[in-house]
Order: sequence, then C-alpha cells, then structure tokens
Amino acid sequence: METKEYLTNLIAKLSQPLPYKWKVQSFSKDKSKAICVAYIDARGVISRLNEVCEYGWHRDHFALGNDVYCRLGITMPDGTIIWRSDAGDSDNGTERAKTAASDSFKRAAVQFGVGLFLYDLDIVTLPAKANGNYTDVVDSTGKKIWDLTAHINGMKNTPPPPKKPKNEKKDEPKKEELTPSHKNWAYTVKRVADGVAIKQIEAVFRISEENKKKLQDEAKQPVPTT
Repeated sequence: METKEYLTNLIAKLSQPLPYKWKVQSFSKDKSKAICVAYIDARGVISRLNEVCEYGWHRDHFALGNDVYCRLGITMPDGTIIWRSDAGDSDNGTERAKTAASDSFKRAAVQFGVGLFLYDLDIVTLPAKANGNYTDVVDSTGKKIWDLTAHINGMKNTPPPPKKPKNEKKDEPKKEELTPSHKNWAYTVKRVADGVAIKQIEAVFRISEENKKKLQDEAKQPVPTT
C-alpha cells in the first residue's frame, strides 16, 4: 500500500468516535450556569493509536518559551514518519507540566483526526449554584450532580458505551504475507541486514518459515535458532 493511500485510510479510522466524558469548561459570570463540553482522555487516544497504526507511532515533548508542545509521528509502510505537533494548555498550577503534556498530546492527535468528532457535539448548559467557596452543578431540583457524564448522557438518552471485559481480546488487523514478490521485500531485507529481528517484522507481516530463511540468506545473516 502506498503512503498516500495508507495515510488516507488511517486518518479515516483515527477519526472514528471514541468513548467520551463530560466536564465543566466554565461558569457564567453570575455562577448560575455551567457550560459543559465533551472530552476524551489521553488513554483513549493511546488506545486508538495502538489499535490502527499498523507500523507504529512516536511521541515526544519539548518546551518552546512557556509552552509545552507534543510531536506525534506515525510510521508509514515505507518506514518514513509523518510528524504533526501542537501546544498544550493548563490552568493547573500544581501539575501544569503534566497537564500541558497530556493536553498537547491530545491536540497533536487531533491533527491526525483523533477526537475530531468532539467539535461536532453540542455544548451543554446546566444550572449551577454557589456552595461556600465552590460552585456546584445541579439538576432541575437544585440537587448536586455528582456524575456529570452519567447525568448528561441520561438527558440525551445516550448511555455510555458498555465497557469491554478485561479478558476480551481486540480484533487484530489482518497482516499481509511477505514474499519475495512483495513490494516491501527489498526494504525488509535491508532492515534485517541492519539488525532488525524477524520477530519485529512479524508484527507487521505474515512470513512463512521458508521466506524467513530467504530473508536471512539475502541479508547474509545466520538463521536464528529457536
């Protein structure tokens, strides 16, 4: 598969909706209303990237002035990496760096389509009332809402998706079979010659025992014993 085609298909998969939660983004000036928005957490982003990025992905962070940036790279079939980046934001003074790193990671992932569906969701406004030094989000009876996500999903009659059992295995993507006639054969031979283990290549391709030996022979490396 060519890089352009792979990237197009990949972004389509990455852009699919993920389980999301709700949080208070802000309160009105008089604190009588809470403006709530949907969000996904970093774990959900990691799960989606692991699920659909067949050739792997990379993440690193760097500071530019007072901002924390994330560079997110996705490996293409030919081994090249496409990078996209964005800055994070945090108003959490005690854990600003950690929160900004997570936020920048999610924003960089949006550049590949992850979480883009959130921008199509409506903002939800709920009543709020002062409670000492805090402002609580409340229901129509004035009772504090403890689980914002459950409450809003209930309002919309859209319960959160059921959790998968811990022992349930994810569907693994189908692997192409690597043969001497495959367009990536020569590239793979070079990788083996550079010291890449056959097991690592098998994470991407199905390889018969016969073709494993051919790879080793063409790379002029001994066949490893099991």
